[in-house]
This record gives sequence, structure tokens and C-alpha cells, in this order.
Amino acid sequence: DQVEGDVEIVARGSSSEVIALAAGALNPDKIEVVRTGGKIKSFKDGILAAEDYHDNPTFYCFGLLEVVDVPQLKQLCAKTEER
Repeated sequence: DQVEGDVEIVARGSSSEVIALAAGALNPDKIEVVRTGGKIKSFKDGILAAEDYHDNPTFYCFGLLEVVDVPQLKQLCAKTEER
């Protein structure tokens, strides 16, 4: 539980970016910045594009979009950057 220093998460790819944003949103006091490639703007993007579940299961987490979308995850993080 003890984290000292500045923690940064760098994620590339849709699944890892969502996981990193969720971690940053849940721990804004411990994770200073979440850096992503900015691949996912909204969970709706994958659903509307009819991506196959096996190619991108992140978009198909049952009930997730009812609770939160990518912009809200970013707002809950201490800081986010897209590269």
C-alpha cells in the first residue's frame, strides 16, 4: 500500500489503456500521470464499429458503459497525457 515517489503509467493498445485509466481513476493520489496513445476516445467507438469480442473484449464489459466512459475515467485521474 505504500508508494513513494511519482508513479507514472504508460500504456499502449486499447485494453492496456483502459486498464491504466481505471487504475489512475481509482488511485489519483498514488498515480501522478497516466500516459496513453489516445487510441480509445469512448467505449462506444468499439461497439459501434462492431469490433469482434475476441479482438477487443474491453469494449464488451457488461454494464461498464452504463457507469463510466473513457472521458470520465480521464477526469478521475490526477493527470493524463496522450502521445
